[in-house]
Amino acid sequence: MFRDRFAVKYRNGGETAPALRVRRIAVTGTGECVGATLVASGLCLFFARKGVNVSYTEVGKPSEMRRLMYDILALDRRLGEENVKSVYGAVKDSEPLKDGENRAEGVFWRVITAEDAERGIELDPAETARLISTACGMVQIFDIPAREDFNRHLLDMDLIVAVADPMPSKLLRQKDRIKAIKRIASAGNKVIWVVNRMNGGVSRRQVQGFLREEQILYGEEIPAEKIYNAEFRCALPHGDGDVMAEYDSIFTKISQSIGI
Repeated sequence: MFRDRFAVKYRNGGETAPALRVRRIAVTGTGECVGATLVASGLCLFFARKGVNVSYTEVGKPSEMRRLMYDILALDRRLGEENVKSVYGAVKDSEPLKDGENRAEGVFWRVITAEDAERGIELDPAETARLISTACGMVQIFDIPAREDFNRHLLDMDLIVAVADPMPSKLLRQKDRIKAIKRIASAGNKVIWVVNRMNGGVSRRQVQGFLREEQILYGEEIPAEKIYNAEFRCALPHGDGDVMAEYDSIFTKISQSIGI
């Protein structure tokens, strides 16, 4: 009964606290461009700042990615292009994967690289499963696209964070995806709903009525200038103290839901 327990060092005061086994969190959207990656990367920074060993794994098809976390973080500048490990290349070429690759801001970034996208690497389901199974860290966060062919990988997670944009026209077009996530939840998988980009024009009552969920976490819309400014600085929006403070309660509830 003690094999799954170990201690985690927290930076604030160096205290040691008991922790449970490794936790896997999938963050996925109800559709494209709803802010799932923003939530996933912010959640990574939240855990890292708590002193928790955490990794981020970008799941997807490299040639079809609209943006790469590799570019957002400017990992080539941070670590040196020659030092960035391509986990996709390693999986595709059946090479060994080591713990602790691509560490920046306290997070291990297992991302799609620019070279992966140029090569047009495409992992089959078994290779994607290996990508996921080789993640490191006490908390492992997976940024999974809103595509039916990736849904199978949601089933083995300790928690699924479903992210939605409250704009009615988006929710209406994404109703099939919402139903699919609800079916996964009905099968016994734990799902937390996060509605971000909240602003004064949004009716919480109508959003809740559409999603038919009693427990929804709401996050205010991050000002566009903070998102652009962060990327020009090769950083993440949640690296801004005000932005993290806005999402702190959301991330805390997600953390508590998995016992950390």
